[in-house]
Amino acid sequence: MKHVSCLFLMLVAFAVCGCSSEAWDEMPDRAQKFVSQYFPGVEASSTAVGADGQYTVALRNSVTIVFTELGVWLSVDGNGTTLPDNLLFNELPMALYSYLQEMEVTADGVYTLRRDDTSYQVGLFNSSVVYDIGSGRIYYPSAEQDQSAR
Repeated sequence: MKHVSCLFLMLVAFAVCGCSSEAWDEMPDRAQKFVSQYFPGVEASSTAVGADGQYTVALRNSVTIVFTELGVWLSVDGNGTTLPDNLLFNELPMALYSYLQEMEVTADGVYTLRRDDTSYQVGLFNSSVVYDIGSGRIYYPSAEQDQSAR
């Protein structure tokens, strides 16, 4: 009976890994290159395709990345770990990256990145910074909400 249970667990583990690998293989090359470039040597613990066509990749170092169906990143969540500086330098608008450098948070203080068609949002240890793509304006959203409430 132990052998049957052990065999069953191995088959389940193989099926889970197989699905993950299949989803990884289906991801656009651009998304695969992004993971390889910024998180070299870190394996994906899970990969899934949503109904909206977005790919979600959870890495073994606890980072979770969401990509569009074309492989463009939408969010990178360190899940409590900081994101690599080369990722910030290459993927953020230069004005935003320079601002973060001036604030001395690029090396050890960025935990999340999110972007859409209008803005980039950078999650810091205890706050966040938003870069408005249209205007080039950089601001702290909580400060904006505080002033608009007055």
